[in-house]
Amino acid sequence: FYLLSMPVLMLALVLTMSRGSMIALMVILYMIFKESTHKLMLILMIALALGTAWVNMNDVQKDRYLSLVGAGSNEKSQSTVDGRFSGMANEFLVGLERPIFGHGMGTSAEAKYHAGHGRQAAHNLYAQLLMEIGLIGFIIFIRYMASNYRQLKKIKERFVSNNLSEEQL
Repeated sequence: FYLLSMPVLMLALVLTMSRGSMIALMVILYMIFKESTHKLMLILMIALALGTAWVNMNDVQKDRYLSLVGAGSNEKSQSTVDGRFSGMANEFLVGLERPIFGHGMGTSAEAKYHAGHGRQAAHNLYAQLLMEIGLIGFIIFIRYMASNYRQLKKIKERFVSNNLSEEQL
């Protein structure tokens, strides 16, 4: 089902022009490539898919994706990338207005508005954490995520050492 629905899912990705999703797709493809034993076949399939997608994209879509690497010719696409970076910098500055405890859970849009940076929600998880829960909450969150990572790593090691298949787990 997944392989059959993949062309439709890829079309939806291109039509939404989501650059973040495209970057996530590239990361996933890299991870698949890294673990693959059929690298040449995978390269050919990816090249064919990219070529097909590129030929079917309009100029706006092409320019939007090229703006990720600074090769876009359309000033609007490049300005949205620049706007994201300046927006993230502003979000960190808003977070530094109340650095210890933050502005409170769910208040990033309000805090940005009162600082004169618009009402749009944060585009960076770390800036949002700093704005809402401050450095203390940020440290607690990062420690929590590190703890989850360590636990998952232990589970994986136990899984591998017991030679269990996914069905047996």
